[in-house]
Amino acid sequence: MIRVLVVDDSATARELLKRVLESDPDIEVVATARDGREAIELVRELHPDIVTMDLLMPVMNGFEATEHLMAFDPVPILVVTGCPVGKEAELAFKALELGALEVNEKPEGSSMQKPTRRSTALIRNVKTLSKVQVITHLRGRRRGADGQERSRAGAERPGKLVVMASSTGGPPALEKIFSTLPPEFPAPVVAVQHIADGFTGKLVEWLDKSSPLPVTEARHGQALDGGTICLIPNGHHGIIRRDRTVALNTDPPVDGVRPSADLLFKSAARAHGHDVIAVVLSGMGHDGTAGARAVRAFGGTVIVQNRETCAIFGMPKAVIQEGLADTVVADDGISAEIVKAVSGDNQHS
Repeated sequence: MIRVLVVDDSATARELLKRVLESDPDIEVVATARDGREAIELVRELHPDIVTMDLLMPVMNGFEATEHLMAFDPVPILVVTGCPVGKEAELAFKALELGALEVNEKPEGSSMQKPTRRSTALIRNVKTLSKVQVITHLRGRRRGADGQERSRAGAERPGKLVVMASSTGGPPALEKIFSTLPPEFPAPVVAVQHIADGFTGKLVEWLDKSSPLPVTEARHGQALDGGTICLIPNGHHGIIRRDRTVALNTDPPVDGVRPSADLLFKSAARAHGHDVIAVVLSGMGHDGTAGARAVRAFGGTVIVQNRETCAIFGMPKAVIQEGLADTVVADDGISAEIVKAVSGDNQHS
């Protein structure tokens, strides 16, 4: 039985979440909390398998509670937010930075009568994330933007192309990588991040604040200039064409995901061969493995996040088990490996 602590300042929302979660016979809501302070006390007392965390609450908000719990009483935390816009969405990504694993929209009231997309996603994530062995996060990284115009120094140089894949646990790794790439980084970066519907835009805003390079949401037909970073929007596949532009489509999901890192990686490898550097980060499943195989087949380079710094080691593990990783490294060392690969100092044998 999966033991859940539900945290929300709304009595209606607490009851809704409790009924939705307990509609699954494998889940028990062991307690509910009205604010972050109460949540901290209940985690210490009850040791739940997972916490669903609201964000905008009195006394102590969900961001502050997540920061405290992950520093002193680490537990899997699933952020459950009312909407993917505004202050609440910004706090959600701060919570992910500090160790929360994933973000979901709150289920609709109709979930009480019959399952909905949101309620199904909530139950699925609670069951999956409750098994994650979380690590202690003593403090969140803080790399605010300095207000200066950010470089696109490599815009005129075709050269290398970086493609990335991440899922659960990916946003903090992306933040570490993007925030430590040099302002003069010459290659374009295109990333797939599996995330709940509606959150790609706010994830882009959050990442953009700490990156010396501009971070945007990919547009259909967008040119891939050097020194820029773009994320494929949720609900679309991204294909890289020979003219170094991005094509977006809404073809069916591949292995249950859209965007598919496999499709992104394969298209990049076919179009740009040995110039492609693929990076596979934290996430469940195996998206990116078939794509990494294509990258290697065309002479490109594959960099993988190590087990110790992954929230979920599924995607990197699948690549490593297939013998496709050129380099396996901690999240805080990946940007340096990317820079080496772009400069030609990290080619596989």
